Amino acid sequence: HNEVAPGQFEIAPYYESANIAADHQQLMMTLMKSTAKKHGFMCLLHEKPFAGVNGSGKHVNWSVGNATQGNLLDPGSTPHDNLNFLLFCGAVIRGVNKYGPLMRAVIASASNDHRLGAN
Repeated sequence: HNEVAPGQFEIAPYYESANIAADHQQLMMTLMKSTAKKHGFMCLLHEKPFAGVNGSGKHVNWSVGNATQGNLLDPGSTPHDNLNFLLFCGAVIRGVNKYGPLMRAVIASASNDHRLGAN
């Protein structure tokens, strides 16, 4: 579907394991570039290709869950009694607090930070 920038579209594939989704994302970008080239076009996948125009955000969304209990970060109707939720929520908070700078170092980039500021 259309996104905010001129000629920008979003591809929303089916949910799958994050490592497979990342592989499929790389394959899709390769296919889009080769198809554009074949037709005399250019496929721009940069986060911020032009000043004042939003660029391409590439990400993989993830969740914490399993086949028997579902989403382990779902508080349910009584979150104070949901031990799985409290345990996993606490673990995520602790992990981000303890390893936040390391996570930012491997996740963030200057161009993506700029893109996230809109425009």
